[in-house]
Amino acid sequence: LGRAAGTADGGAAKKQGLEIGGQKTEALVSAFVAGTTVFLVCALSEALKGRIGAPLWAPPLGSVSLIFTMDAVAAAREGKVLSAGQILDKAVKTGSAVAGACCLAVLITQLFGASPLGRALAVGGSFLWMVFCPFASVFAPTAAFCALYVDQAIAGGPIGKLMYTYAITPCFTGTALTLIISRLLVGIIARPLRKLRNA
Repeated sequence: LGRAAGTADGGAAKKQGLEIGGQKTEALVSAFVAGTTVFLVCALSEALKGRIGAPLWAPPLGSVSLIFTMDAVAAAREGKVLSAGQILDKAVKTGSAVAGACCLAVLITQLFGASPLGRALAVGGSFLWMVFCPFASVFAPTAAFCALYVDQAIAGGPIGKLMYTYAITPCFTGTALTLIISRLLVGIIARPLRKLRNA
């Protein structure tokens, strides 16, 4: 019993030692990382637009940045913010969700036209894809990506002209970049804050 209690106390102490700060500190870190991630993805998008022929940035990546940043802060508390296994698993699940659902949105738009009905079918279809695809997970911004494509197709906007390329970039590539950048930034920031907290 004493050994069990000692192990529990040691585990609690270790977990406390990995925390990067209180609620306010974590909120400030999250806001900074999410904003910086958006800035870096947008900067890369502008720099590479001429080379890849499609943007890396799309508005739904704003919410993706917040989700991944909060997830990274939670992982930092466990000392796993830079875990390659966790990052790869999340990249596969969210990337499969976004890319597959957006391909479906393009197909639906081709079959049913760029219309409010097409938008509704694309959003509903995105959820079915995420539920039944064995490689994907339910990732809410996916529906926003799908709706954005249909809206752009209705308006004749540039994103609507990307067709299936849209699923690769900005959707899949932008999501993957946002995940990696947010993890790296939290990992970089967490270490000095943790040392300061534990000093």
